[in-house]
Amino acid sequence: MMIDVPNVPMVDPARARELRQAYIDRFVNQESPYYQSRIQTRHRYPDGLYYDGYLWDCFRHPQLIPDEEVLEELTRHDRVYIMWDLHSDKKVWVENYFRFPKEAILVVPGRRVPEFLPLLPDDLYFFDDSLDWTVALTHEIFRDGSDLAYRAT
Repeated sequence: MMIDVPNVPMVDPARARELRQAYIDRFVNQESPYYQSRIQTRHRYPDGLYYDGYLWDCFRHPQLIPDEEVLEELTRHDRVYIMWDLHSDKKVWVENYFRFPKEAILVVPGRRVPEFLPLLPDDLYFFDDSLDWTVALTHEIFRDGSDLAYRAT
């Protein structure tokens, strides 16, 4: 169930589909067996067709970074897109996990990203119009308790 979250700028749904595909084309190895079996192949759930993998698991050129570098990176950008993996409600055990339409993409000033983080699911992907870079925060945790994060170009 989605919760009404006022004043959150979302990209038009048609543009969100275009951006998601452009992101995948730019950063994701679509030839990898992981991508083909866990992302490209969608599975039917009561709430729709979804994949069960993570885009960050098949980045073309991933670089592991400390999670605090993600926010530092984002503050350097005037406008940042935020998207997440397309998973079924049936695969997530957290109530009200998806507060936005699953295929939505938000667009916010980079300096405001921290305000939105508590409203968002795990496994977040950040990028801008250039598609020259992306950073991803994952649900995986390092031994020191910090979130696993990646940069890709």
